[in-house]
Amino acid sequence: MEFRRLRPEELEDWFTHLVSVFALGSSKGGREYFLRHWENDPWKNLEDIFVAVEAGQILSTVRIMPRRIFLAGEEVTMGGIGEVSTKLEWRGTGLSSRLLQMAVEEMERRGIQFSMLFASLTGFYARLGWRELHSRWKVVEVPEEHSRLDRIRPFSLQTDLASIREIYDHYARNFNGPVVRDTEDYWKKWVMGELKNWWVIEDITQQIIAYFGIELEKDELRVKEFGTYPTTTAELFDRAVSVLAHLVGPKVRRIKFDAAIYSRLKVIAWEDNPYKMYRLVTPFTLGEWRITNNQELLTLLSQGEGSNGKSGCLFWAVDAF
Repeated sequence: MEFRRLRPEELEDWFTHLVSVFALGSSKGGREYFLRHWENDPWKNLEDIFVAVEAGQILSTVRIMPRRIFLAGEEVTMGGIGEVSTKLEWRGTGLSSRLLQMAVEEMERRGIQFSMLFASLTGFYARLGWRELHSRWKVVEVPEEHSRLDRIRPFSLQTDLASIREIYDHYARNFNGPVVRDTEDYWKKWVMGELKNWWVIEDITQQIIAYFGIELEKDELRVKEFGTYPTTTAELFDRAVSVLAHLVGPKVRRIKFDAAIYSRLKVIAWEDNPYKMYRLVTPFTLGEWRITNNQELLTLLSQGEGSNGKSGCLFWAVDAF
């Protein structure tokens, strides 16, 4: 059994492995998903893919996805963990555990400050050092009446990208956890590749002051992303999302969005947003914070006012790996 990095000539076999494993029940099952997450990642590197191989066959794999994250208003390094997968007949033999340890050692070598992953098997990753940090979604009814906005329209990649990139940078710094998106490639390929339905809000001078990324699921409008300038009114989200709900379809009855977004709309339900797990890799200092263990990391991630005065932790779904 070999435990090593993926070789260039094995990339197609790696995609085939991922499809065969995740097709057993995950929503990630299609080849297009894994191909998109490889080709659209501007920081991709074969050196970040670890595999267990026997007789030329990939049995298990783990991938590091290097990112930078906003934390306490600063930028820190984060190693996202994805594509953790082992062939069914080899599960329980320790292959993934060994590959994950190799990934941690590589992140330590680079001085990456912490790691993050998404998992339903939280107990498995907890044994390897990752810890859960829960967040919640708010669910509200669509208001029958909605205030007029100066203008709300579909996003144009050709004319609007620079504006929403600027808004994102201002808004994301208010939270702990958003990915630093400072390359146009990442916006055009990854962000726009993961979510297709985007809208912008303009003021009376036709300047973009906010934006939304949304999905429609039956009678529910899901806000997958939102951004605005700190100088705009706190009620902008409520007015805009109400208008948007009426605009996109008469069947929309509910709106769901991350609880970290400031809103005064009446909440009819709270839904858990679980499965995010974090692990300190390299102790670091950030302002008055000295982070030396997982609990201190989770405490820092949960700190801050955000935009709702309660929780400053936020990670947009379009950045998930």
